[in-house]
Amino acid sequence: MALTTRCGFWISRSLPAGLLHKLHQKQMNSWFDHANYGLQPEDTSFLKEPMVNDHFPSQILCGAIRIKPHIRMFSESSVLFEDGSIVDGLDEVIFATGYSISFPFLDDSIVRVNDNNVTLYKNVFPPHHEKPTLAFIGLVQPLGSLLPVSELQVRWATRIFKGAARLPPVAKMEAHFKKSLEVRRKRFGKGKNQALQTYFIEYMDEVAVEIGIRPNIMRLLITDPKLGLMVFFGPCTPYQYRLTGPGKWSGAKNAILSQWSRTLNPSRTRVVQKSTDSRPKIRRLFLLCGLTTAIFVGFYCVKFKTLRLRA
Repeated sequence: MALTTRCGFWISRSLPAGLLHKLHQKQMNSWFDHANYGLQPEDTSFLKEPMVNDHFPSQILCGAIRIKPHIRMFSESSVLFEDGSIVDGLDEVIFATGYSISFPFLDDSIVRVNDNNVTLYKNVFPPHHEKPTLAFIGLVQPLGSLLPVSELQVRWATRIFKGAARLPPVAKMEAHFKKSLEVRRKRFGKGKNQALQTYFIEYMDEVAVEIGIRPNIMRLLITDPKLGLMVFFGPCTPYQYRLTGPGKWSGAKNAILSQWSRTLNPSRTRVVQKSTDSRPKIRRLFLLCGLTTAIFVGFYCVKFKTLRLRA
């Protein structure tokens, strides 16, 4: 809820790749310095999905887990590492290498898989299937929660099955897949484990466009400024895709405006009076000014990049 906001995503997409990479590293190291724990990866050139585990650092500190370098070789019951150290009496070895995607029960003419890259339109529909009666749900790896993504995919698939929505021509779906594959490799690398990687908000909006439920931020800011500001600056929760269009929910607005208080209320078993100090208000004012400036700078950066591409 704190990190997945439209404002944050919009600013990050407007920043140069090198600066964004440094900011990601700084953010990941804000809780603890990964290099001090031996967890800093050798190749930090590509963004990979973060792992949130508050228990892990403490286990390293107390010696329950030991971080070792690369493996040089195995023997019958021991392992030799690149630094020359040996661990004897091994019971189990687990290779956390990820998954290999395959569909042995489907013909290659329906769906093709190459290095975990599945030929699907927006990770859901096979473009060459004769009739749109098959959809893949959850075959995506967003930098965010998977359940809201899957729910949105299901809403799209059911509308396609019912005939309430249609897929674009095959040529357009193929072109979209090729473009998405190119962009994904540029952002996340060519590794098999990054084949399904995508940005949460960007992908949710891509699917929402197919249903006609993507929130119009500018219209919200004009017609309902309070709601528009919360949609843009607040958490991008699934309620945003219930404000309009098919599946519209009358309680979506109130759910968006009250989501932080409902999230924090269970932990407020002891009521603490808020400080009357004016300094937090001043800090918020400076923060708002900074965000406004960042939005304008980002807008002109995107505009400049667009003009340069056209040129």
